[in-house]
Amino acid sequence: MSLAQPPEPVEIKLRISELYKALSKELGNRALGLAVWSGSMLARYLWEYWGPELRRQGISWPRFLSFLKSYTGLIARWAIDGSLSWEQLTEQVAEGLRGSRRVGLDRYFSQP
Repeated sequence: MSLAQPPEPVEIKLRISELYKALSKELGNRALGLAVWSGSMLARYLWEYWGPELRRQGISWPRFLSFLKSYTGLIARWAIDGSLSWEQLTEQVAEGLRGSRRVGLDRYFSQP
């Protein structure tokens, strides 16, 4: 599965960062997940680019959301503290998706 790298969504990055700053004053550590997942902005953006290929590979929107949840920390590193580049984030997510697809196929072919 080959997933092209979409352009960096700077507006989404800024929204996540601003939301985190606003929420963290009152919510502390819980603000991170809320900021990253508010409106599923980044997930919807990535699905717009990768969805057709992911659907061909048998990955549905709910499965994609579930998968992407495990990348909350990396998304925060990209959007909130800037310690991860967009290229690094999307490469890691794409690699994880390739790996999850292989696991799914291995499970399917190993069924009696």
